[in-house]
Amino acid sequence: MKEDLDNVMEPLPMVRVLLLHTINKNPKVSGYSIINLINEFTASRVELRTGTVYNELRKLEKNGLLESTQQTTSRKVRLYTISNPGLEELKRLINIIKIKIDILLQPLIDLN
Repeated sequence: MKEDLDNVMEPLPMVRVLLLHTINKNPKVSGYSIINLINEFTASRVELRTGTVYNELRKLEKNGLLESTQQTTSRKVRLYTISNPGLEELKRLINIIKIKIDILLQPLIDLN
């Protein structure tokens, strides 16, 4: 908790949060589907580029936060699932978001 309070002013990796959240809610999902699900979740207000998504997916998998399997149909499709460390990271990031809202953002909103 103290560590999360120390991070209140640090930038939040929103792409990571969106990817982990989307994969947690939709296990065994392809990168293309993730892009569409995030688009739906944000009511088309956030459109991530494929390069951004696939680069971050590779990093998350390399760091053990995601697991993937390759499905071979007419083309190769990689399906992503969140790992236990990935779920812990998602919880940690959500906690930081809540702290940012409570400590910094809500007081600013209340000023207006």
